[in-house]
Amino acid sequence: MEDRPVAVGPVHSTLPVCLECYKLVNLDYVCLVCGFPMCDEECARGATHAQECQVFRDAGTKVKVVRCDQNAAEYQAIMVLRLLLCGELDLARTGMLCDHLEKLGELERSVYGENVVQVIRDKLKLKQFSEDQIFRYISIVRTNACSVTAG
Repeated sequence: MEDRPVAVGPVHSTLPVCLECYKLVNLDYVCLVCGFPMCDEECARGATHAQECQVFRDAGTKVKVVRCDQNAAEYQAIMVLRLLLCGELDLARTGMLCDHLEKLGELERSVYGENVVQVIRDKLKLKQFSEDQIFRYISIVRTNACSVTAG
């Protein structure tokens, strides 16, 4: 049996990674459009990174990751953003997944509210997605995502 993921992206708590190939990155090269550290210009123009990069461009905003030796909060919204930007068929598949939204505690809601919900709705100006919808997608990622590491 084989199943295609709806979206692929960095985990919620991650060191800076290239949003195209997921290799760990230093801060030598950043995407000129959105500001995320990338491997190089080729990765910055890659198809995987293109959709969220366009959202940052449309919103007129960039991120500024300042350290490559610690987890960067700037990545927390990427996986949820990629899910929200999926096509109708993938959104329907995502809608069938369990979310366990009721298990998000007060502290988690506060952190996700600031680092994901506010980023998507306010910084990226995607008001078409409600807070409830974004929290549901956060919970879907927490419940259903798997992490793969090199080795």
